[in-house]
Amino acid sequence: MSPGVVLYDVLTRHTGHLRHILARDERHAGYMADGYARTHRRIGVCEASSGAGAVYLAGGLGEAYAGSVPVLAITSDIHRRSRGSGAITEIDQEALFSGVTKWRAAAERAADIPTLVAEAIAAATTGRPGPVALIVEHAAIPVATTIHGKGAAPEDHVRVPEHKDSPPPVAPWQAVLTGRSNTRPFY
Repeated sequence: MSPGVVLYDVLTRHTGHLRHILARDERHAGYMADGYARTHRRIGVCEASSGAGAVYLAGGLGEAYAGSVPVLAITSDIHRRSRGSGAITEIDQEALFSGVTKWRAAAERAADIPTLVAEAIAAATTGRPGPVALIVEHAAIPVATTIHGKGAAPEDHVRVPEHKDSPPPVAPWQAVLTGRSNTRPFY
């Protein structure tokens, strides 16, 4: 069974906790998650399968990256024993997403998933918001359904941005005078 199908089998067991919206393709899923995050001021989430699905998703994440929009992209990956075998869906997803995400990690064990999700959400919403990618190996997906509550993302990570950087505390007239000499504006 393909990694994407295994992930959907897991998701169907949790329909009470998730709202799934089917996109036309992975690129559109990235744009939809971007739009959700912009309009709801919450992190958007999208999913893609390994191979071509991940490639198509990268285009959608590029817009979120350019606009500093927090999106969590979850992709499946082939089993580590299949790497290097020339599998049709084999691709270096960490390298693929390096230009359009601010954080990315691969979960090879189901036990790593809760902690990595918490790290991903924190990275997406802290400082300058942006998209992040969590790559889940095929073998870890079915096992993940038995792990609950370990390292779950705290509720305070859901608002965007989690921590907004502030300008230095100076009098407003001083800010205007010093702002003229700055090469970068502060927000």
